[in-house]
Amino acid sequence: MGRKIIIMGLVMALMNVFWGTYTRGEALSMRVADGSAAELIRFAAREGNINVIIDSGADSHVSVNFQDISPREAIDKIVLASGLSISEREGTLIIGRGKNIVSQLGQVHVIPVAYGDLEELKREAELYFQNKYLTEPKKAAKNKETKSGKASENAISNDINKESGKSSQRVDVAGNSSNSGSNISKNPRVEVDINTRSLLVYGTPEEAREISQLLKRVDIPAPQVALEAKVVAMKREDLEKLGVTWEWTKIPHDFTYDATLDLLISKGKAKVLSRPNIVTMQGREAVINIGGEVPVPEVSITNTTTTTSIKYRPAGILLQCRPFVNEDGYIDSLLNIEVSAPSYVKEMNAYSFQKRSAQTRVRLKDGETLVIGGLISREEIKQLQKIPFLGDIPILGNLFKVTSSKVTEEELTIFIKATIL
Repeated sequence: MGRKIIIMGLVMALMNVFWGTYTRGEALSMRVADGSAAELIRFAAREGNINVIIDSGADSHVSVNFQDISPREAIDKIVLASGLSISEREGTLIIGRGKNIVSQLGQVHVIPVAYGDLEELKREAELYFQNKYLTEPKKAAKNKETKSGKASENAISNDINKESGKSSQRVDVAGNSSNSGSNISKNPRVEVDINTRSLLVYGTPEEAREISQLLKRVDIPAPQVALEAKVVAMKREDLEKLGVTWEWTKIPHDFTYDATLDLLISKGKAKVLSRPNIVTMQGREAVINIGGEVPVPEVSITNTTTTTSIKYRPAGILLQCRPFVNEDGYIDSLLNIEVSAPSYVKEMNAYSFQKRSAQTRVRLKDGETLVIGGLISREEIKQLQKIPFLGDIPILGNLFKVTSSKVTEEELTIFIKATIL
């Protein structure tokens, strides 16, 4: 008999809550014995048009009895009586267990960077979030299948007032919301702070810890490589004396080629055109540009107006090298060589550019020298010889002067020595 009285009391209490007298959105009255805190919070949120997120592990049972209070005040009192924590983010109440809710809320974390490129490490951190949001829906779907309809207990949902026509959204614990079929998140999670050389990561403490561990594995000092280039003009038969028999080769006896090359230079059979040196880090492109710019006139005609402008075009030797240091001490290099030389065409009153280029990938030992040959340089020289005064006489002056042209060809050879610092 006593049990029936208690049950009837609970039924009457619930009826008093759901059919009690209150003014929607202004005042609320509740009288419940041993009711679900989560359901009471949801009820108050609906009456007050309040957005709320409730952690699935935050449910408990409470007894409440209050009259004519606002829905927000009712939620605060229920949360306090249930031993829960509450936080407000962008107009949404987030409710959960004390330790759990703190660990799940997103915040800004500062991750210092020691050696790496900030933009590259930023992409690494963004890749972490992309992978996280791609794998989590699959895990959720798997849990939904295995728990036979109980997966809804593990989801955190943002219930927005249906009467106002707003749709429900799926919200993660870090505060990022996404509609069905939309992108993962439009809000940036990682930013770069150049002044402090650090990454600003918005996320949970667990996410920040995992990103920090990821960056520690890649934020290491990169080895440096010194590149010594030597551009030499010589004949092919003299080049073979150094042991070079084709266009791309390594020096077979690195300790003797310097002496042989110096001997050829001293005898006038070779001349060093340039000897630049540069240091670069692994994976960074080193660029050596030897030459200048040639003025090239460009004529544009519009209606009856003719305009001549001068543009400068680079000419010379361009060497691009991107080295990668292997664990065994070898250096893999991506090489791009380009040689361009202008030649004036009198008939056209313009320059013609001859361009020769080569691209390759080579593997060298530390301190080994690579030779690039087969880059022929051709130059035409015109000479005018005349008898003073007599050669300047109109028409008859041609009898006292002579014009000759001479074509010289040289083979440009580039020696590249790579050394790990």
